[in-house]
Amino acid sequence: MSLLIISQKACRKLGLKEISSLTQGTNSARRCNAAVVQIVKELLCAHPFSFATEWLELTLLEAAPAFGYELAYQITAECECVVDVRESADLKAPIIDFEEVRGKKIYTDASPAYARIVVYYESDLGKAKADFLDAAAFKLAAEIGPPLARMEEGQTALKNYGLAFELAKLSDAKSNHVRVQDENRTSTILAAREYPGMTADGGDV
Repeated sequence: MSLLIISQKACRKLGLKEISSLTQGTNSARRCNAAVVQIVKELLCAHPFSFATEWLELTLLEAAPAFGYELAYQITAECECVVDVRESADLKAPIIDFEEVRGKKIYTDASPAYARIVVYYESDLGKAKADFLDAAAFKLAAEIGPPLARMEEGQTALKNYGLAFELAKLSDAKSNHVRVQDENRTSTILAAREYPGMTADGGDV
């Protein structure tokens, strides 16, 4: 539903007729359907929004890196990007050097290793704040604008995206928290921890 909301917002920002579904047989719906997921993932990796961020203990691999770092760890398939890595479950521990490589692997010298990662699940978008959805809609509008709308609308959407994204980050910072992973997901999540003074709920749209 959230992907449709983002797409509907994008159409309105371009002055286009609002679509009723992503599978609708119109040019607007087809272009939204082709781009909206990638747009959302790009935003998630541009900033670790709390509703899509997880902490996990990395799984050590038997084969060590050929050079550079001493140890190799596996990342979960759902990971879109790695934010940082620590060698302790203490969230106040220093961030350490690492390298993310092909095959969903992380190279580092730490043992054990804990990572903060960004994941994408469509169902999680229901916890995203309105500011995030608005920023995604502006970026989607700029992406799908040509040739659906006049060039001016696309350029305006791209210009407004920058401000909308900054507002989304500020909104997220006010209620940042560590999300708890569902039991049926494959990651080994640390016990839920919250930063002092931060709420346990990122807020619903």
